[in-house]
Amino acid sequence: MNLDLTTHILTKNNEKTIEKALISLSSIKNNHIIVADLGSSDATVSICENYGIDVLRVPYMSRCDARNHIITKNSGWQMYVEPWEVLTMGHQDLTKVSHGAYYVTIVQNGTLTKEIRLWNGNYKFVNPIFEHLKTYTNQELNIIIYSDGGLSYVDAMEGIESWKKHEPLSSEPFYYQTCMLLTEGKYDEFIKISEHYMFLNKEASMSSTMNSYYYALVQILKKNAKPAIQNLTLCLHANPLMAEFWCLIGDVHYHILSDFTKAKIFYKNAIVLGANRLKNDKWPMDIAKYKSYPNKMIKSCNQILESPQHYANIESQDD
Repeated sequence: MNLDLTTHILTKNNEKTIEKALISLSSIKNNHIIVADLGSSDATVSICENYGIDVLRVPYMSRCDARNHIITKNSGWQMYVEPWEVLTMGHQDLTKVSHGAYYVTIVQNGTLTKEIRLWNGNYKFVNPIFEHLKTYTNQELNIIIYSDGGLSYVDAMEGIESWKKHEPLSSEPFYYQTCMLLTEGKYDEFIKISEHYMFLNKEASMSSTMNSYYYALVQILKKNAKPAIQNLTLCLHANPLMAEFWCLIGDVHYHILSDFTKAKIFYKNAIVLGANRLKNDKWPMDIAKYKSYPNKMIKSCNQILESPQHYANIESQDD
């Protein structure tokens, strides 16, 4: 089936990556590309125009509003990519679509996430900063998009602060604020906002579980074993087949408690239980945590446990 497709991209000062994004989309037949610019001051717009791309100058608005502005001007099949993303494989699968919406796979820094990026229907975007389609689907295409960037910290935080003012009772902007603080390595501020998010949010969700995971990660960096284990226990209750959670508990025992026997157990759990993770699971996946990382750590535990110095330390503790 020949698919008439409209692909749109939101841009703002993306001159370093936009050309690669456009080239990667050139392999899709019958694809009309629309770029909506949110106020670039660099060469982004001129690069797009050199490729014969229609560029819309949208007024300053939230990313969500901008997306919805674009889709109201188009009908039929639509897809969106970010200006820092490259379509790497699977565009042939576009001929297999029938109706509704579809997940695709996003790869960034060894982590896989699945997002709804392709649709045909009357859907709307939600979330003013980290926008996504508000719909449910179990359909998925074998399309892989490689991501090499994201929103700038300044732009994201400005949007989040505005979001807080418009929705003062919502916990959601605080979750995304913690994500941005984590990427910037601002751990003390991360802990403060993360704990505030936990206080506000009363619903079990993927976001609340991942916040607990990131909170545990930062506590490990600060050598605080107890809060790390407490939060990872919550994570495992939500999804026991996430190898990432088992590996992080292993890291607590390895790096903080120096209990290499228990650490081995948790790393083995990561391999065994992670192997049973459902293929259609929409939780983010850190690929290395499902085999290579736990195997490396098990090997390290064995080397430590078998070393003469380890037994000497045990005997000195007993004395």
